[in-house]
Amino acid sequence: MKYSILTIKWGSEFSSEHVNILFRAARDMSSLDFQFICMTDDPKGLD
Repeated sequence: MKYSILTIKWGSEFSSEHVNILFRAARDMSSLDFQFICMTDDPKGLD
């Protein structure tokens, strides 16, 4: 089974670096097979 992690980023409250940190933490701390999805109005700076 493949899991999904979904995050939504819009506006300026959180930066792309916040999303990158969230992705790296999920990747490093989880043993599950997952896809990371970020819905955003500005993909600039996302890994």
